[in-house]
Amino acid sequence: MDYKKRNESSAKPKSTKGWILVKSKLPEIGCNVLMYHEIETVEEGISPFIEIGYLSQATNEEHITDLEWRDNEHNRLSSPVYWMPLPKLPVLSPTE
Repeated sequence: MDYKKRNESSAKPKSTKGWILVKSKLPEIGCNVLMYHEIETVEEGISPFIEIGYLSQATNEEHITDLEWRDNEHNRLSSPVYWMPLPKLPVLSPTE
């Protein structure tokens, strides 16, 4: 097994429970989700990277609408491999 293939298999999540494959389903436009990326560098091979972001629509100069992934600072991102909805915020009681 070569180095790249070994790193690819070890970088994948052990369980995909709750994670949705981007190729099979996309989140709602503008809805914050947790995104799983795989970043490849010469030094470290493929490494997992998780962040919060959202899917947006953008229209280019030819008036063609494209989908873009963005982080919470609105920076354009490469497409994640998996995504999952964020959990609901806790409901605090008045005494907390």
